[in-house]
Amino acid sequence: MAGPSLEIKYVLVELGDEVYQDLRLIPTGGLAELEFQVTIGIGEIDRPGADDFSLCCLCNMKRKKSVPAAPANTAVKRFDHLDMGRVDAWIRDRVRKCDKGTYEASLPNLRLVFDWEFEGCKPLVSR
Repeated sequence: MAGPSLEIKYVLVELGDEVYQDLRLIPTGGLAELEFQVTIGIGEIDRPGADDFSLCCLCNMKRKKSVPAAPANTAVKRFDHLDMGRVDAWIRDRVRKCDKGTYEASLPNLRLVFDWEFEGCKPLVSR
């Protein structure tokens, strides 16, 4: 089997006025739970460019009325613990498991786990 064809080019999380490019650097001290949206740039190794994929992460949030409902058609992942290292590892593991040798072959699997930036767009018509 060939090596991996996909790589994470960037990770972005906006929390309040702060933007984080590494999930493991998000300060969680004193927090019991955390909800955030992460944008992951995924592209082919040794090629420029990436497509944005997003995921709503709910960390240590119990299923209760106070938990905000995610918008329809939003990819959501619940984590039992507020541990940014685990969240980062889970995302990297999912990208690895979705890798099918080329970006095009991997895209259907990526779309099962994450929201793709082009979801719902009409394909371009060749002339």
